[in-house]
Amino acid sequence: MKVWIVEGEHHSVPGIIVKVCASKTLADLEAVALVNIILNDLIDDEKIEVTVDNWEEELEDAKVAYVDHFNSMPRVEISEHEVIGS
Repeated sequence: MKVWIVEGEHHSVPGIIVKVCASKTLADLEAVALVNIILNDLIDDEKIEVTVDNWEEELEDAKVAYVDHFNSMPRVEISEHEVIGS
């Protein structure tokens, strides 16, 4: 059985956010949610449409702005893992 682990770091939340998902689709949706949180800290008046198709590109754009504003680097990653013995 496979699981997908979504990990994220955000300057306002201590530690690492970890979500375990049963499918890549659910992992992508969790990544979209994390990127939306990151972008909401940067943009007050303009909403960017983050989707499963563009979350990685939007995160890369946000990284540049985060270094300028907060002197930190947000991170969202998905990794696939095989569960043995399930």
